[in-house]
Amino acid sequence: MNKKHYAARDFSDAGTQRNFTAGEHVDVSAAELANYRAAGLVNTDGPQEPEAAVAEVTTTTAAPAKPKRTRKSSKTLN
Repeated sequence: MNKKHYAARDFSDAGTQRNFTAGEHVDVSAAELANYRAAGLVNTDGPQEPEAAVAEVTTTTAAPAKPKRTRKSSKTLN
C-alpha cells in the first residue's frame, strides 16, 4: 500500500541536487522519502493550492507580548 507523496513546499535536496516544487509528486527512494518525511518536506495530502498554504500560515497567532517592566533607579535621592 504505497501512498503518493507530494512536496509540502518548495525545497532543494543538496545531496542529490534535485529541486521540488510545492504540490509536486515526489518520486524518490524509500530512504530519501523517509528523510523528507522526517523533515516535514513531504505529505500524502495531495497537491494543495498555494493560497491554502498561505492561509494556514496566516491563521496561526503568536503569543501576546509581555508588558514592559518599569525600570527601577539605582540612584538614591537626597
